[in-house]
Amino acid sequence: MAYNDSAASPFSLTLSFGDSSIVIGDSGTPFCLLSSGIEGAEAPEAMPICSDYAQLDGSYLVSNRIPGREIVLLFEIAQYTDRETLRLALMSFFDPKAFGTLTVRRGDRVRSIGCVLGGQVTMTQPTLYDYIRVRVPLFCADPFFYADEEKNVLAREAEHLLSFPLTVTADAGVTAGAIAVGDTLIVENGGDTATGFLLTLTAYPSENEGICEIVHPVITREEDGSCIRVLTTLAAGDVLSISTLNGNKYIKKNGEVCLLFDCDSTFFPLNKGTNTLKISAEHTTGMMESQLSYRMKYYGA
Repeated sequence: MAYNDSAASPFSLTLSFGDSSIVIGDSGTPFCLLSSGIEGAEAPEAMPICSDYAQLDGSYLVSNRIPGREIVLLFEIAQYTDRETLRLALMSFFDPKAFGTLTVRRGDRVRSIGCVLGGQVTMTQPTLYDYIRVRVPLFCADPFFYADEEKNVLAREAEHLLSFPLTVTADAGVTAGAIAVGDTLIVENGGDTATGFLLTLTAYPSENEGICEIVHPVITREEDGSCIRVLTTLAAGDVLSISTLNGNKYIKKNGEVCLLFDCDSTFFPLNKGTNTLKISAEHTTGMMESQLSYRMKYYGA
């Protein structure tokens, strides 16, 4: 199911479940968003966590977290001739067990959030001459909106790791403002908060020596010393993947889960602002190609 007649609209919503999607737009679309037809997509709720004093009045703040958010959509099936066909199609579209994505487009800005149905979808029609009004409650366990475009930084070494500069390869999707100096990668996170990343390291032999052995690769955030040290050795062609994505943290070597990291390792994210990442190893006789990808996170859309 896919209806998309709002390509020219400055504001529209795309709701997807599985391989199906609908577009909710202005008055020129089959699904017309009503005035104040989206609630809960702005600033998230803050939830202070406090602990009471044993003998004193009041309490002290332990932390301030952001819980999952609820979003409610309200739109009309803005057609008379096909409204029954569209109503039946919507009943099949709203799968209560499916995971979905809500994408909000405001001009050139596009942000998405994962969701499931948070209650019963209702369809009301006061009279036979009125449009069918649809109310859709959504629940988003992850309360953040993500940039629609994934940022990618690709860096290749000219020679041995730790000895010669990295060079950023000009390629489609390379992050503007990300540079490589020596064995250091500088990445700008322009989102509202910290976000996880996926780093892929591929080992290959030195052109001069023709051998490759990279022992215990390490990635360090120089601003605070946070690091991930993987206790493995990479040979030519080995691929090491390190994910610090929220809810999906892992280390994989050649696609297999590899939990060999030391006790000082922290699956740190990219903080808001400038992140200086140093890629190193305890010993190396080869070279590495590194690719870093991430999506910026926002408090609202």
